[in-house]
Amino acid sequence: MKKLLVLLIMAVLLVSIASADISMQMKRTNPGIAGEKSATIIFDIVNTDLEHYLEGFIWCQSPDDAWVESVYGAGTGSGAQYTGPLIIMEKGPSQKSMTFTIAADTPGDKNAGCRFKYIPYKEEESASSSKPVEFANEPVVLDTATGKNVKGYVITFKGYTAAVEAKNATETEPAVEAKPAIVKIDVDGMPQDIEVGKEAVIKGVTVKVNKADDKGAEIQISGKEVVTTKGATVKNYLKMDNTYTTERSDRFFREVRLDKTVPFADKSKVSEAACPQGKEICKASEIVDVGGMKIPKWALIVGALVVILLVAYLLGKSSRS
Repeated sequence: MKKLLVLLIMAVLLVSIASADISMQMKRTNPGIAGEKSATIIFDIVNTDLEHYLEGFIWCQSPDDAWVESVYGAGTGSGAQYTGPLIIMEKGPSQKSMTFTIAADTPGDKNAGCRFKYIPYKEEESASSSKPVEFANEPVVLDTATGKNVKGYVITFKGYTAAVEAKNATETEPAVEAKPAIVKIDVDGMPQDIEVGKEAVIKGVTVKVNKADDKGAEIQISGKEVVTTKGATVKNYLKMDNTYTTERSDRFFREVRLDKTVPFADKSKVSEAACPQGKEICKASEIVDVGGMKIPKWALIVGALVVILLVAYLLGKSSRS
């Protein structure tokens, strides 16, 4: 009966995690040494929900004599109770990796006591709005190459006719009437001739020609620009009953427990802790010493005294001889 109950609970947990389209997996454990060196654990958070973004955060409350020193990939912080900043995940498939650095004063397998609390959501934009905004004397330099998009209008230099000086009639030639320099300017497909130094209104845009020649023109334009304001982005959070709300409340958050222990070795027995070769995750009882034999402090002190006495003996012997 007890075994059946355990299996039922595990099945419920698996269904709840799968339905949330999120998974968390420990990738690697780097064992620590109690009271001397921190341990690290590396997790992957994977969002496989193709329709929802995720907001979430890490919350740790260690029940053992261990504490979080730092968390990378999800912000930084420390303490036996640790709450990380908000994590935003893109629609699936997306992934984030996190590294926990954990310290402990005693050897053994320590429970980090961490959970990932999260809520799926969709983004919707409210309707955008447009309104005309006046602008004045916007400088524009045109050439013969192509038109320019200025304030939402395509303005093009279409040609130039040089000024003509007046001439009196002679016996062989008739009189010539003076004519001003003319520039042909096109605004959104509507061309118009404008005298250099003067202005004209083309498609609601006032165009003033300051300078011009056969290579282009320097003009100023005034008119109204249509400015579109993008609608605000609204987050709709998915509740447990598959309905949506704009309220982000703790009661709507799901959670995944990071129920993995972190191994710590005894500093009197290990100088450099590691998992056995070929294993990315291990327990404290499996830790191997990859730093070689650790020499006790008393042995170092005795060795140093022996060396000092030996040197003193040799120096005394040489002075007597």
